[in-house]
Amino acid sequence: MRMPAVRNAVRRRVRQGVRQCAGTGQRDRGRAALEFVVIFPFFMLLIAAALQAALWFSARNAALASAQEGLRAARTQTGTPAAGRTAAADYASQVAGGQLNGASVQVSVGANQTITVRVTGTVPSFLPGVNLRVAQQASGPKERWVPPVRGFANSEGFSVGNPRLGGRYG
Repeated sequence: MRMPAVRNAVRRRVRQGVRQCAGTGQRDRGRAALEFVVIFPFFMLLIAAALQAALWFSARNAALASAQEGLRAARTQTGTPAAGRTAAADYASQVAGGQLNGASVQVSVGANQTITVRVTGTVPSFLPGVNLRVAQQASGPKERWVPPVRGFANSEGFSVGNPRLGGRYG
């Protein structure tokens, strides 16, 4: 073979390859539909996972709000752990009913009068077979009356016993 014949054969092969890569050949028919069929379920799974994450976050916030409501009721000066448990359970069933399923409430009082309210429940599931649980707690000290200490600066910024704030010693 002479050189021009080889050169022409190579040119023909390169042109055929360029046509096939550019999508002008018959082999590309239906490729877009096939790509869509393969990729679409992954996009749907991604959207479903995002919705499930939003439901989990909402249930977590509902559990925390229920625990805080129970803590507000239990930590008052006349409050009891039973009152906190009732307030948290009522909040979880009435206000957060669609966001938190099967809420259970535990109230404990620590040695230093610290009250802890823990609310647990399940997340409504958007994806079949996904069972997520949430648990949130709120803690705070029991309110109590403390007699004023002489020389202590109050919220107005002055005290009878503090000379730096305009008062004088007794």
